[in-house]
Amino acid sequence: MWRWLCVAAALLQRAAPLSVSEINVPKFCAECGGRTMAARTPPGDERPRAVCGACGYVAYENPKVVVAVVARAPDGKVLLAKRAIEPRLGTWGIPQGFMELGETTREAAAREAFEETGAVLNPSEMALLALYNLPGQVQVVYEAPLPANAKLETSTTESSEIKLFEESAALEADLCFPTVTWALERCFSSLDRCRGVQERTKAFQGGEWRVLIDDDGGGYLAS
Repeated sequence: MWRWLCVAAALLQRAAPLSVSEINVPKFCAECGGRTMAARTPPGDERPRAVCGACGYVAYENPKVVVAVVARAPDGKVLLAKRAIEPRLGTWGIPQGFMELGETTREAAAREAFEETGAVLNPSEMALLALYNLPGQVQVVYEAPLPANAKLETSTTESSEIKLFEESAALEADLCFPTVTWALERCFSSLDRCRGVQERTKAFQGGEWRVLIDDDGGGYLAS
């Protein structure tokens, strides 16, 4: 019980409203074009927002949705692509990117895989692997089978190299983001997979980045 109370307290602390200094205030109002945008709490709201002093327009900022997919070949190898763009140029990662309007998260994951590697994945065959709450974004990670006859590109606009990796080699590669390492480890571990969808939250607290491991019942680890 005490452990869950600690987790609840941490969640409440992390969900506290942003201070005025943390609000991204645009120079111009998107509604009236005025230069009277300022950080304030609108009537009936509990958080400071960027509000136009002339027309009252509120510029809401919400987390972006990022989708990713761990694609595995029939022999167990995993599909990785070397990034040809910033951030983390030259490092390896799984296909991932921002979700577009008019598509489901599964469709978005399949699109990213095709754009970055040429792999054609079936959205209906994807299984939810993990959910990661990050500053400014929520990442939805799927696992999907890579067809045995998949035709991969040698490179794309976003990927300078595309390869299938054995499990050990994938984890030893220069991976682009901690979330990629988390997803691969989750995918490769049969014990973790029995626990269901992995959930992790990364936040800046006490002067350092910390990771709350939700699926393990809570607890902080410095990232």
